[in-house]
Amino acid sequence: MAATNGRSNKRSINLALVCGDGLPVSGLLTTFRNVIDMITQTPSCPPLVNSPIATDLGYSWRPDKAAFFPHGPKETFYPLWLSVTAATPVSYKDYGEELLRIRREVALPDLLDREQRIELYERIEAIAIPYQRHFETWFEENDIDWVCAVNMTLSDAVPVTTALYRAAEKRWEGGRAGGILFWDHDLLSSYAVHEKNERVYPLRPNEFTFVPQAVPWHIWAIVSDVLLPETLLYPTSLRPLVVPNLLPLLLKQDFSIHSSSLVSKFLSDLEVLDGVREGRAILLCPNRIFPVKGIEISIEVMAAIKDISIKRGLPVPYLFIFGDPEEDPEYAAELRILSHELGLTDNIRFLGGVPLCSKVNGTRAMLDEKDLLRLATVTNGGIIYTPNKADVESVGLGPALASTAGIPCLVSKFNALDQVYGDGLNVIRLDLSSRGGFEAAAEAFVEWMVVSKLEPGSGSRSQRGTWSEMAQQNRDLMKKKFPRMPWKNLLLRIAAQGGVRPDLISEAERALGMVNEISPRM
Repeated sequence: MAATNGRSNKRSINLALVCGDGLPVSGLLTTFRNVIDMITQTPSCPPLVNSPIATDLGYSWRPDKAAFFPHGPKETFYPLWLSVTAATPVSYKDYGEELLRIRREVALPDLLDREQRIELYERIEAIAIPYQRHFETWFEENDIDWVCAVNMTLSDAVPVTTALYRAAEKRWEGGRAGGILFWDHDLLSSYAVHEKNERVYPLRPNEFTFVPQAVPWHIWAIVSDVLLPETLLYPTSLRPLVVPNLLPLLLKQDFSIHSSSLVSKFLSDLEVLDGVREGRAILLCPNRIFPVKGIEISIEVMAAIKDISIKRGLPVPYLFIFGDPEEDPEYAAELRILSHELGLTDNIRFLGGVPLCSKVNGTRAMLDEKDLLRLATVTNGGIIYTPNKADVESVGLGPALASTAGIPCLVSKFNALDQVYGDGLNVIRLDLSSRGGFEAAAEAFVEWMVVSKLEPGSGSRSQRGTWSEMAQQNRDLMKKKFPRMPWKNLLLRIAAQGGVRPDLISEAERALGMVNEISPRM
């Protein structure tokens, strides 16, 4: 596999990460962490990506994430392998309002007449020009070989996407090794988010939006073949690669809630340590504080689980909600009120976002996704995942995370549940059509938690055996639905096209257990 211009003399590449979410923590970033871990945690694999990775998390162009606009959160911490910029290429009094107006008009272009369209182009251009200068300078200062652009095909900030495309073209059009990887978890039509009864995104690309093109410096990857039909309708001859999300590898290690450790401090900070030590399980709601995630449904499920647990004389679990209430304070306030009304104040904890690595931030202990999954596992807990919109999740990783950890999962119905996972997934399915559906699902979920806690050879052998078989079936299904090979191929492709020496590419192939050579176009 020849590198561009025939220069293949690097040991590693400089990668930049541009994420359109405007959030300090998210499932997208956690999945990216899993990708980097695949290299760094594989023995004898050459370090193909240099650290730290220059990162722009979109704070300066997502005014809808008001708590983080435009400079990011007041307090947070990033892993050492990320270098996050706080650059604000554009700043004036009504800049946030202007970005939101542009987003709305891009989503509803048919409402614009000719003069309004021309004016919209001019307003987009006014913001795109300084952002293009920002990206060009940023790429040069960090000697960037490849950019990983996450969810930048969505139209949250068309001026910024315009600038990113132009800056990439200027840097790589002349044959320089490298380019830009567009990594889309969601697409315009299928991501049916609404605000105030209006679609946030257009149903299809239009004259104001950019999509990846069949040029040498573009690679396009989507996370599920469910998204593939939509891409075929886009104005481009470039076909995306289907590269499923990488699930976390939960390596066996000591994980105790009884010793003086980061885990016990985390639980103590949340005022649940004594309860957990007394047998209260940890349930996880792995969602952002975002209305379409349906966290209010998870809270209602938790109320039913509490009732069932009390009736059966079992310790009442805790529910840990991943998201940061600052992402949507109004929705977070509604969730807190609901928790109070249902008598769940003692049972629910909002984690304030899940970091990319476990650490003490100031005086506060925080656990990453891997450690939270381990915590749910050692306490015989589970996962509750209840989207309230069927057509928003392109994958929906809640069931996958539960399957990876080998713990029970309760889910509401959403399209990707069947489209992505298929019929072989063992989960408790919540019927939202009646109150009885909550009670039935909670009863079944609590029973699975009890059975999963049984030691082999104890209790009902048939119950324990059935659970073990279901858990193993789920793990096997995840290996099929979320294979690791596509990401291995993609990583080595961008490393090779970024100029990494062929002998190091071959060494990485051996370390990663790859047999076949990488196709030049994958």
